[in-house]
Amino acid sequence: MAGMLAACQPEPPAPTETSESAQPKGKAEKATEDLSGCAPASFNGRARMGTPVDQIDATGPDGRRVIRPGQMVTMDYLAGRLNLVVDGAGNLTRAYCG
Repeated sequence: MAGMLAACQPEPPAPTETSESAQPKGKAEKATEDLSGCAPASFNGRARMGTPVDQIDATGPDGRRVIRPGQMVTMDYLAGRLNLVVDGAGNLTRAYCG
């Protein structure tokens, strides 16, 4: 009986090729994200990579969030919030809105 039921199951979809846009961004691409909606015009995230986060005074209209390695973060999205991702030494590795 189980064999007959198994024959009625739909076939799993064939794997599809992933488009380039669906691929995860590399560090170089992440560093160049558009920050115009969440950072002051004077803040250049790309130029600030590697800077200790305590030396960065930029804050977005909805505040800023420093994200440290292994830290849990909420999934809420605030378009005007500046997110600063740092490494274990506290140096900026990525900046993005949300």
